[in-house]
Amino acid sequence: MEYLKATYDAEIRYMDSEMKRLFDWLKETGRYNNTAIVLTADHGEEFYEHQGWWHGTTLYEEQINVPLIVKLPNQELAGARVPWTVRSIDVAPTLAALAGAEPSPMWEGASLLEDADRAGYTQLLAPPPAPVDPAAPVDPAAPPAEPAAPAFDPTKLSRTVIAEEDFEGNQITAVIQGGWKYIVANDGNPRGLKPEELYDMSSDPNELNDQAGKNGEKQTALSAILAQELGAAKGGAVEAQAAEIDAATRAQMEALGYMEEEAPPETAEQKAKREAEEKAKREAEEKAKREAEEKAKREAEEKK
Repeated sequence: MEYLKATYDAEIRYMDSEMKRLFDWLKETGRYNNTAIVLTADHGEEFYEHQGWWHGTTLYEEQINVPLIVKLPNQELAGARVPWTVRSIDVAPTLAALAGAEPSPMWEGASLLEDADRAGYTQLLAPPPAPVDPAAPVDPAAPPAEPAAPAFDPTKLSRTVIAEEDFEGNQITAVIQGGWKYIVANDGNPRGLKPEELYDMSSDPNELNDQAGKNGEKQTALSAILAQELGAAKGGAVEAQAAEIDAATRAQMEALGYMEEEAPPETAEQKAKREAEEKAKREAEEKAKREAEEKAKREAEEKK
């Protein structure tokens, strides 16, 4: 386990060193200050947190809670660490807003630089108010103090997150809203996931205490939100179309693991040879089984 984690960490350190080269070049050429940079990932990795490895077969946090680091031009809002939930689908609209371009009407996300978000970042960066000394003398001639601003509630800026996975027979969907997460998996999924799971992310961030069946009101509400969001997404979905790709593109996709190497069609001669080999193998196995049974029978009779 520790070796696998160390190997994964080594990959991150390598990527970090390569990004440093890019950032150094941007600074050396005077481009860094006026450049927007977004660092994120398409998925995480599972190291047996939920009795599994790799990625693509669950929607637990170790797989879908990915980093999102945004560096704005001229270091605007530098240092703000956002405690509310944002989404990967918000990245493209954010970049469009930075470029002064109109987002595509087909995009489901929203810019992370809306006025409400900017106000939230500003409050995160604001220094805390000076403490008030209750024993200090009160100046009767001083103007009345300004009423205290309402406490900043970051949860109001959290966005509803929808996650989906359809891989190796595991068809999973999830919704995160208001600090709760609800997961639905198909019956008989190879990973062995339960049909429904419910987690209170504020008190159980590692998703170890399933609340499904224990909080019916929350489960019903999130189930309805998930169905509504998925229905809306399907309503705007495009129809899949087949397309031919050239050999070089196919080779690149196979090297990245996104396509399997296409086997050439089997000739009649190859088929006959394969079937003959399979038949010979079956006959050999049956013969070995009969001989083993006969040997066991003889040994049993000799013992008598």
